[in-house]
Amino acid sequence: MKKLHISLLVLFALTLIFGLAGVGLADEAKGKFKEALADKETFVVTQGDQDQTYKLGDKAKILINDRESALTDLKAGDNVTVTWQLQNDRRIASMITCKRD
Repeated sequence: MKKLHISLLVLFALTLIFGLAGVGLADEAKGKFKEALADKETFVVTQGDQDQTYKLGDKAKILINDRESALTDLKAGDNVTVTWQLQNDRRIASMITCKRD
């Protein structure tokens, strides 16, 4: 019985460690919003002279001037910051923020 408790404790500790390690893997990209693709989940941001494609995560938030918005509310040329993580070789966005004048 004592071995079971120790095993569960070790399993819990490893789950916690690996779970927290994943939190720190988010990255940020700044650029100009180019377009939302037809699936309405994929979008393109131009950074310098390169286009980067992102897919919205399941719980992604889009904020325009601090108000919740939809991907279709973004306009070509909007300055955006995308918070994203690499998953299965795809950039998955968890947040897009845009400040308009």
